[in-house]
Amino acid sequence: MSSPWSVCVKLLTTVGKDLESKDQNLSDWFRKMKDLSQKRDIISNKTRFMIQDVTDL
Repeated sequence: MSSPWSVCVKLLTTVGKDLESKDQNLSDWFRKMKDLSQKRDIISNKTRFMIQDVTDL
């Protein structure tokens, strides 16, 4: 079963560029995900690295 954050990462990877091109402000989402990726006890390593990959784009 996927965590809600890994689903969010997959969604942003898929539609993030389209949302940004329509002037949607995603900075709050990226900030929350980046903060979350630094909390090792809350999420799995796999999800943490997925978050880091998408926030580095």
